[in-house]
Amino acid sequence: MSRKVIELFYDVVSPYAWLGFEVLCRYRNVWNMELKLRPALLGRVIEASGNKSPATVPNKAQYMITDLDRLASYMNVPVRQPSHAFEVMFIKGSLSAMRFITAVAEKEKDGDHLLENVSREMWKRIWSTDQDICEPASLSEAFGLPLIVCHVDGKPQVFFGSDRFELMAHCIGFNFGTVSSIRAAFNQGRLARALNKMSRKVIELFYDVVSPYSWLGFEVLCRYRNVWNMELKLRPAFLGGIMQASGNKPPAMVPNKGLYMVKDLNRLASYMKVPLRHPSDPFEVMFNKGSLPAMRFITAVAEKEKDGDRLLENVSREVWKRIWSTDQDICEPASLSEAGLKAGLSSSEVEELLGLSKSQPIKDKLKQTTQEAIDYEAFGFPLVVCHVDGKPQVFFGSDRFELMAHCIGEKWLGPQPDKPTSNL
Repeated sequence: MSRKVIELFYDVVSPYAWLGFEVLCRYRNVWNMELKLRPALLGRVIEASGNKSPATVPNKAQYMITDLDRLASYMNVPVRQPSHAFEVMFIKGSLSAMRFITAVAEKEKDGDHLLENVSREMWKRIWSTDQDICEPASLSEAFGLPLIVCHVDGKPQVFFGSDRFELMAHCIGFNFGTVSSIRAAFNQGRLARALNKMSRKVIELFYDVVSPYSWLGFEVLCRYRNVWNMELKLRPAFLGGIMQASGNKPPAMVPNKGLYMVKDLNRLASYMKVPLRHPSDPFEVMFNKGSLPAMRFITAVAEKEKDGDRLLENVSREVWKRIWSTDQDICEPASLSEAGLKAGLSSSEVEELLGLSKSQPIKDKLKQTTQEAIDYEAFGFPLVVCHVDGKPQVFFGSDRFELMAHCIGEKWLGPQPDKPTSNL
């Protein structure tokens, strides 16, 4: 197999970039790759792409603190929040530091040993010991850092963030589990022995069928119902209400994010074995038509079903298929009726549920569930809330399952737990 070239674009102002940097450096001699460190300026990437820092959305900023603490512990990187994070990231910035690091890169001709060490020491100053990094003592598809570009057989594959290593390994034919599983097995074994003595975990999944990432998270968690010691609670809610309440904006509103999302979803859908296909007009589907009638119908199913949630799971899946697989309508009663029939409902049940979906109690229930997600400081979907020993732990997105498993004392077996592969 030919040696792969992996480029890591980074800025020391980004703590997620530090996590990605350390993981890739650990894999230098594990994967058949040449790692190229590419110091860049995050401020310029944000400006050029029209993106906004996650820290400018209050709920995202609050989540980021918890998320970074958990990831840093799991990845064994000494990230600690600076005392004045806003000043560090937005007022002082990293221009001086990145120019210095770039000078190191240009001066060093034999390898990048010094570049790696200097970058790490800069990260430590800002994100570990809370010290200054400012005083002397073209990324056309980027919208943030870290940005990782894997060159395989002359074709670049672009990955954003520090949470795509398992998918990246799958896409380029490497084994991600070899190194991490040793640490994970030890941590999970020790944690599992303590946690499994406790009560069964309750995991809530807040979702909206307009969100394709929610579908991925939904399918994975449903597959783990009988694998993890948990009770999965499906919580249909309205994404539009979440975005309005949090002040967040859909990722597709930033052009480069929208382009990346198309590729990212295609790779994840293939990896997770979910038949996701993009609708012919995503903007029309997601922003003009929306999902309010569909989510009221699904809420009606949830309220009507008293014994388990088999029908709720099936109806949700069929509605997702219509919008994100077969490019069909989910707003008209006839469309919802067809989804309900395919999910196992009778004609009379579908008719009753369509009527119920227009009632005030169902409208209020959907608002109530959406408000519960807002109370957990949601800023998007999927939102997963794990209740362990009476304490909620909140996870956002469909890319935190390995970390989630680590935190709740369960074992992550990949997106298809009944079909483990060599890449997991």
